[in-house]
Amino acid sequence: MDTNYDLSEAEQRSLNTVYQLLGSNLADYLLSGLSETRITNKRAFEAWGSTRDMQSVPYRFEMISETEPGLPMGRDPLVLAAIIDLLWNHQSLNGTFNFHVSEIIERLNWPQSIESQAEVKKALERYLLTAFCLIDETNEDQERVFARYDGYRRLLVGYETTTVGMRLTATRKQIQLTFIPELIECLKSDSKRFLGIEFQRLRGFRRLENEKDSNHV
Repeated sequence: MDTNYDLSEAEQRSLNTVYQLLGSNLADYLLSGLSETRITNKRAFEAWGSTRDMQSVPYRFEMISETEPGLPMGRDPLVLAAIIDLLWNHQSLNGTFNFHVSEIIERLNWPQSIESQAEVKKALERYLLTAFCLIDETNEDQERVFARYDGYRRLLVGYETTTVGMRLTATRKQIQLTFIPELIECLKSDSKRFLGIEFQRLRGFRRLENEKDSNHV
């Protein structure tokens, strides 16, 4: 992952955990946008795989969001990394994970402030609204949106807040996130299969720089 953001030891530790769990290709894809400041609604990536007879096969992936907040950016990927790090350490591998925002802030060693809380919640909003796609390069029907895709996933399929303790005296809310089973399987097994593709076997996974600043889907 290329970044001009000066990572703290705690931030780097969470990132390292996710890279170890998911492998560099899938982690680069899911955590892209770190340190970027421009709002964008699409990022494109390419990689190469192989058929059984060792023929080279190109793959193209996208991250898309049709909403005003745009794709995860800035320190958003650090929030996702910290959540996955906590999920793994708590062994909450059934797809549903409960946590307090303060736990994420503490994991990243950010100040326990209103600004940090807002940053965590903004990151969650962007990931909830982001889709990860495998592009069908052979389909010429560009009028129908889903005709472009061989695969389409959202990492987060559920978000709820619950009050801890008696409602009249509680001061903290707990967040419950539900991840897609595909991501949980990637964490639990040596296989890193996402969008129907084994990311561990991809070669030359990279961001397409000429589409880096696309602000439309």
